[in-house]
Amino acid sequence: MSSRFPYGKDTEAYLEKALEIMKDTYPWASRDLFRSEYSYAVEKEEGKEVFVSYYKWSDGDVRREVRDVSGEEFIDSVISDHRWAIEIANPAKTVFKVPYAGPVNLNGWYLERYEFRTHQLGGYSSFVQAGDRSAGASREFFLPPRFFAGSWSDFLDQYCELVPGYAFGLDREQLEETNGLKSFLGFSDLVSPKVWNYILAHNVDDLFLFADWNEFLELLYGQGGQVSAIRFYDHCLWENR
Repeated sequence: MSSRFPYGKDTEAYLEKALEIMKDTYPWASRDLFRSEYSYAVEKEEGKEVFVSYYKWSDGDVRREVRDVSGEEFIDSVISDHRWAIEIANPAKTVFKVPYAGPVNLNGWYLERYEFRTHQLGGYSSFVQAGDRSAGASREFFLPPRFFAGSWSDFLDQYCELVPGYAFGLDREQLEETNGLKSFLGFSDLVSPKVWNYILAHNVDDLFLFADWNEFLELLYGQGGQVSAIRFYDHCLWENR
């Protein structure tokens, strides 16, 4: 296959590849969440086969856009088309507001909000807002699950590459010294990040109740955890009580 069409000329293959890449950061992503206004094709344009996108407006008008790019660049453009829809499908659940001392100057703008968030479908993000007297902007960063696979120090290394302090106001040292942030993000000496992430994604109404107790307990025991208090004993595995 050529670099222009490494997965052939059926655009479905490129949409599936885009979804595969997005799931690394957005595990809840699915094709059902892609924006229905977009469709794609490979067509001839001035004698050359190229990628084409169609966008259908609410009034029925359709915009055709030629994307004369490589296959990998086309996948990136598809991700850009649908990233916002994937993000808003997973609203914030709880918010940790990071305190900071005094005004933080970001090249003429000033830091107004710095937050970490859990989300209803699982996962974490950080949110940064800055502005001045006449303008402002904000940005949310969804954090890939792989960031939580290692230690707290490993997490900070990866996070500060994604959200560097020189650009967004707070550096590694400030985040590391923020009381409560480590445990909010699931890094605890008592519960492994993997178990904590499962709890955030699957517990019902913050009561530590689960639709599949066997699945939760197998994960908990597999991570070296144990049950210290039981509300509903019948749901616990007898052999591991």
